[in-house]
Amino acid sequence: MAGGIEAPSQLLSTTRHIATYLGRVRPQVRQALAPIVRRSQLIDDPVYRQLAHSALESKRFHCQGAAVLADGDLALTELIVCYQTLCDYLDTLTDRGPELSSEAISDLHSVLPYALSASVCLPAASLANRLPDSGYLNWLATSCRQQATRLPGLSQVRPELDWLAQRYAELQSLKHAPDAESRAPGLEAWADRHNTGRWPVTWWEFAAATGSTLGVFALLGEARRPQPPPAQISGLRDVYFPWIGGLHIMLDYLVDQEEDERGRDFNFVSCYSDQSAVVTALTQLHSTGQRLVDTLPDPEIHQWILAGLPTFYLADRKASLLPADLRRAVGRLDGPRARWLLPLARLSRSP
Repeated sequence: MAGGIEAPSQLLSTTRHIATYLGRVRPQVRQALAPIVRRSQLIDDPVYRQLAHSALESKRFHCQGAAVLADGDLALTELIVCYQTLCDYLDTLTDRGPELSSEAISDLHSVLPYALSASVCLPAASLANRLPDSGYLNWLATSCRQQATRLPGLSQVRPELDWLAQRYAELQSLKHAPDAESRAPGLEAWADRHNTGRWPVTWWEFAAATGSTLGVFALLGEARRPQPPPAQISGLRDVYFPWIGGLHIMLDYLVDQEEDERGRDFNFVSCYSDQSAVVTALTQLHSTGQRLVDTLPDPEIHQWILAGLPTFYLADRKASLLPADLRRAVGRLDGPRARWLLPLARLSRSP
């Protein structure tokens, strides 16, 4: 590629993915969400019914973005939508629901490893079984489990899935600790325990990367094969954690800064010293992710995910609150494909 003009092969790939997204992915996401919406309407408690509704409505774009990884495969789209909705409901419960202790938040998030593996048991005393939500959380987790365990290559990717699901659960418990002053020190100590020099990132970049579900979905995509190649599994692990996952969550927190400040929620972007440091970090996460994606045996869909992430978040109306030079810097991460992807990103955030 030269002079900011997209190479013909990349243009063809971009065009194909746009057609797949519009013609198959978006309709499949709507189809996958329909039974979940119907089930949420059966929640008797009005508070929990509203929390479920809020998660589905305000975070629908998470499903619409993540389902790109299914590339039109309906069964994988349904699994992605179900697991993402499970994560979004848990996030809404801990952010906006009745106040919970750190132990209760940890207990709730124990459904995530359960949702991805037939060998993990959910204790009968788990809070997930005792929420006054008419069994909605348990239904989501069990639905994920039933779908995931049909994947022929699940056992090969399960160690990586378990690690990602467990770190995600731990992150949420620490990030939503009732004592706001304990969140950063707790997260830093936890990140340092798990990253003993393996990944050259800051503690907050490590922690942010654990909050991304994209690595889980990429691995589930590989599990559609009876014998997924070990090189692809390890390659995906190294690409998504912490690079693409870190970029994903840092961009999410970048556009949410004002909202998080109002809600007194912890925001990873606030850990950087200034705007220049933010741009440097985003560029590093993106460029390292790009270098590693290009080494994958089967890289195309992951190249598409990486290319679309910055534009996907620039399409958020909250991005208009960012300084203009920061928006331009984020837009440049996408390169010449940004002009193609911005209208699509805006569409992906529409109902």
